Amino acid sequence: MAGMVVIWRMTGGLANDERCASTLRLCSKLGTTAHTANDSVLAVTWRRERGEFPHSGTLTKDKHGGCLLWVGQVLSDAGDASLQSIERQLASSEPLADVTDLNGPFVAAAIPAGTRKIVICNDRFGHYPLYHYQVGELNVVATHIELILQWMYEPTIDQDALNLYMRAGELLDGSTMIDGVRFIGGGSRICAGERCVNIDRWWQMRLVPRATISITEAAEGCGTLLRRAVHRMCAANERIGVPLSGGLDSRFLLGLCPDPSRVPSFTMGLSGCRDVRYAEQFAALVRSPHQTFIWEPGFFPPLWSEGVAATAGAFGIGDMFMLPYAARFAAGCDVTLNGLAGDAMLGGNFVKLKWLRADSIEALGRSTWAWRVSESANSRADQLLDGRAGRDLAVATWMSSLASDQSNSPSTRLVEWLFSNRVFRFTNCGTSLLRRHVESHAPFFDNEFVEWMSILPLSYRYKHRLYLKCILGACPAGAAVPWQRSRIKPAWGLIANLTSLAIQRAIGVVDRRVGTSFLSDAKVADPGSWLRSGPWAECARHILLSEACLDRGVFRADAVRSIMESHAFGRDETRTISRLVSIELFARQLKASSAQQRTGPPDVAG
Repeated sequence: MAGMVVIWRMTGGLANDERCASTLRLCSKLGTTAHTANDSVLAVTWRRERGEFPHSGTLTKDKHGGCLLWVGQVLSDAGDASLQSIERQLASSEPLADVTDLNGPFVAAAIPAGTRKIVICNDRFGHYPLYHYQVGELNVVATHIELILQWMYEPTIDQDALNLYMRAGELLDGSTMIDGVRFIGGGSRICAGERCVNIDRWWQMRLVPRATISITEAAEGCGTLLRRAVHRMCAANERIGVPLSGGLDSRFLLGLCPDPSRVPSFTMGLSGCRDVRYAEQFAALVRSPHQTFIWEPGFFPPLWSEGVAATAGAFGIGDMFMLPYAARFAAGCDVTLNGLAGDAMLGGNFVKLKWLRADSIEALGRSTWAWRVSESANSRADQLLDGRAGRDLAVATWMSSLASDQSNSPSTRLVEWLFSNRVFRFTNCGTSLLRRHVESHAPFFDNEFVEWMSILPLSYRYKHRLYLKCILGACPAGAAVPWQRSRIKPAWGLIANLTSLAIQRAIGVVDRRVGTSFLSDAKVADPGSWLRSGPWAECARHILLSEACLDRGVFRADAVRSIMESHAFGRDETRTISRLVSIELFARQLKASSAQQRTGPPDVAG
């Protein structure tokens, strides 16, 4: 994907640093570059030849010699408004001071002429990852973690982050897998002056539910605004495609396109699974040119290292389903509409009755920890980390993060927090993999749509009440094909779908107890089996049981061997092994980077 890196040392001396040349060489491997440099600042942006937004990865100079680096796309009802936004920011006496009305994914960096000032800003939701590293007077901000590593002398894994990740499978707030590197959340602005660097938030999700809005009005508003968002994206980009599953999110977006027959769709899954069957049915109904890709597990392992780099080591290889298939999407489109956050926005993913009724943040913290972290995950982490950083610390980190802002009621604060971390941070890693070959828009993160959702009562989302009502009204075609979760059509109504889900849960309990497989078509992928035999298993063993891994000391060698053996003999250790592989591959990348940088000392100038 297009990206940027900005390196600065305000007291100068940067022009003589050999790492500048190394940075330019790496950027040129990522795409066609444009850069500006002086004695104190090096700023580079790049873009691929295809599969980028028209103005993404560009550098524009003003008449005074200042410049603006731009990644992403701003949308208006007329289509692409990126160029107008770039020109407006360049003309402003305070560039990037007012970005509140910019709708779409973007990262921008402004370097005014004649000043020692740098301003870097991202969109509300942090569609593009952004990392910050500071040591002494040296600062590096980049969209790609590889560019940060270019400037680190001996990068090491953050043990507290590792502890939480091995238990919960994700990181929180600004933590990253690298000690000293900060993840910059959405709606942030970085301002660098003569001697200081300030990072603040210009936007944060705030839910202010209004009981006066009926669920019918809520559904009508959702449908209208989502359709408008999709139309804006289609107007701004000629070659649009949709990764299509058997769920509601992607079919909703495809069905809302002005002419679905001109929008190619792509489905991945196990042969005969519900996702494949129902996606093919929906594509045929709306006449979308459709391709089905049946999983080929051997495609994944050669690309794992690339996926780990793209997600900065914080995303297990077992979740990287887009990894080998985004390149195939690129044959049919340059930009995809992805269903990121649709089920969280409209569905009931983050809404449970006990959460809505909770009267304290502490109670919600305990409940969500139990929801995200199983006892087996805790036990495996205890074994692997040898007690160096235990579960008590991880729980304290979880609770502290959730309780850091109590400006809202416990239930609304919880949903805001889950979006900031679970969706904007973790789930968006899948989009980073997609963007390795094609650009991506997330209509459920349209500014107007999110603002509307923020005033709707949370209870409307419970058990997909709002979602089913919305799709019935705004996209009847989407309700006419079975939903992969319930196996029946959304058009049959809320009660019928809930009853079907309840019956399936009961059958699932019987399946697990007696070893039957009545619901085998529910499984869209099978990373557990892939890690037990075939190319995934062979590669995972080669990585985790290698001398380099076992001697590294990140995890206890005997625990790694035990987990691999346990999975081979039938116990499900998929999530743990998936995370272990990602961490080991990331550790190798850190070591390789450290070896490259040993020609120079750490930057502690000033």
